[in-house]
Amino acid sequence: MRQFLHILSFCIKSAFFLFALMLLIFTLFFSFCNQNDGAEWFGYRFFAVLSNSMSPLFESGDIVVVQRCDPSQLHKGDVISFYSPDPSRPGIVITHQIDQVVVTDGKISFITKGTSARDLYPVSSDQVLGIYRSRLAKASRLATNRS
Repeated sequence: MRQFLHILSFCIKSAFFLFALMLLIFTLFFSFCNQNDGAEWFGYRFFAVLSNSMSPLFESGDIVVVQRCDPSQLHKGDVISFYSPDPSRPGIVITHQIDQVVVTDGKISFITKGTSARDLYPVSSDQVLGIYRSRLAKASRLATNRS
């Protein structure tokens, strides 16, 4: 009986691990199939990092984990993902740090920056996708088989 319970426990743990692994692979796959929207799971989104503009916090080839948030709760120093306000780069997702919060006529916008330079265009609250929570180092390189 004791051996049976041990085997049953092993099978349940293995099934849970395989389910979690399949969920991660599924998330990564859909994250790259639809790069601009990212894959969303339980309020979290995953985006591939395409540049080193926020190095050393995260680098090209990493995947950032972003949590949906209320833009009115964001502050200077928070790192957010947002749709690019630059008219020459519509729909591109950028993850940068808030350098300044601006309120004009009751509307919130953010001045953002990478590690070394301020962005040219302010980010409106409706362009914010979420707040940075974590990264998966070099995971996009593994998922896309890039070096």
